[in-house]
Amino acid sequence: TVPTRPPTSTNRQPGIGRRERCLVGYERLAADHAGVLTAIADRFGLSDPELALCCASHSGAPAHVEAAASMLAKAGRDASRWNAARTGRRCWANTLLIAALLSPAPEHPPSLLRWRRLAADATGEGSIVGLVKDGAGPAGALATLTIERRGRALAKPPATIGWHDRKRRAQVFGGHIDAGGANIAVEAGDGDVWPDPQQLQSLDAAPSPEAFEEAMTAAKRAKGLLQSVDLSVRAGDEVFVVGAVQTHEGHMSIRPMPDGTFLVSRVDPVRWARQARRASWAFSAVIVLVAAGLTVLATWPPAFGAWSTVGGAALLGFFLLVQPAGTWNRDRVREPSRKRLEGAWTLPRGELKPPRAAPGLPREARRES
Repeated sequence: TVPTRPPTSTNRQPGIGRRERCLVGYERLAADHAGVLTAIADRFGLSDPELALCCASHSGAPAHVEAAASMLAKAGRDASRWNAARTGRRCWANTLLIAALLSPAPEHPPSLLRWRRLAADATGEGSIVGLVKDGAGPAGALATLTIERRGRALAKPPATIGWHDRKRRAQVFGGHIDAGGANIAVEAGDGDVWPDPQQLQSLDAAPSPEAFEEAMTAAKRAKGLLQSVDLSVRAGDEVFVVGAVQTHEGHMSIRPMPDGTFLVSRVDPVRWARQARRASWAFSAVIVLVAAGLTVLATWPPAFGAWSTVGGAALLGFFLLVQPAGTWNRDRVREPSRKRLEGAWTLPRGELKPPRAAPGLPREARRES
C-alpha cells in the first residue's frame, strides 16, 4: 500500500495555478513512492533490477519471471505455491458461486414439491389431473400462453431468420375438466400456463417456401418480423391444474390459492420439479468435484512439473468454461413457461424460389437470364 497525501497546502498558496498544483502533487506522490520502495529494498535486500521490476506493468520476459521468483524467495514465499493458490482461489470462488446459484434452482416456487395430488372427489390445496371438456377462451381454449418474438434476417447462407423472445403473457379463461368422472369447473383468474414441450419444438419448424419468402421480406426491415404465438390448452388435452379445490352446492371448482398460486400445465409439475432439482444438484456436485480434482492435479509436486502444468492448464480452461456451462444448465431447468425459444427458421437451398426475370422479355430470354 502506497501512502498518499493531497497537496492541500498548495491549494491555499496564492499565485499558483491548477497545473502547478498538480505538478506539486505528483512530486509529492513520487517522493512517497520512492520512500516506500526504498524501505522495501532495504528490508528484503532487493537489487536494482528487482527494484525496477516493482515499477513495471503488463507482460514480461523470462528474465522478469526469474526476478519475480527471486523477490518472492527473499520474502520467504514459494512462487509456485503462491501462483497455484491464487489461481485456485479464483477458480473456486467462481465455481462455488455458480453452484450456490443453481442448487436449488432459484426460479422454482418454494411450494412446488409440496403440491400433493388430490383425488377426484377431494377438496383442498393441491393438483388435479383430468381431460379438458370445454373452455371459455377463444376457440374453446381453457388457457393460453402468448409468446411475442421478433425475427431478423441473418447475413449467412442459406436463408435464415433468427428469432428473439420479447414478451410472454399467460391467461386462464376458465372452463371444465373431467377428473376421473368428476366434473370440476376451472375458474378464470391470473395464473401461469405451462405448454406442451412438443408445442414449443414445433415453433422451430420453417413454414412453406411461399410463407418463408414473405417472412424473410419482413425480417429484412429495420423493425424485423414481429410474431405472436398462442399456445393453448384445448378440449381433449390432458391437463394438470394446481389451485384450491372446493365444493359449493354439490358443484366442485378449482380457483387460485390464497397466496395467488394457480397453474394450468400440460406436464406434471411435481414430477418436472423433482427432475429439475435433481439436475441442478447433480450439476453443482459435478463442477465442485471437477474443480477439486483439477486443484489437486495443479498442486501436485514437483511445482511446474508435467502433472502440475497439465493441471494448471486444465484449471484455467475449467475457469473459463464453468460460467457458460452454468448458464446452459440454468436455461435447461427453466420453467416451461419461461424457457427461451430463440431458434431460427432455415429454408433448404432446393426449396428457394428462382429469381424473377425482368418483365417484357421473351420466354427464352427469361430462362437465359
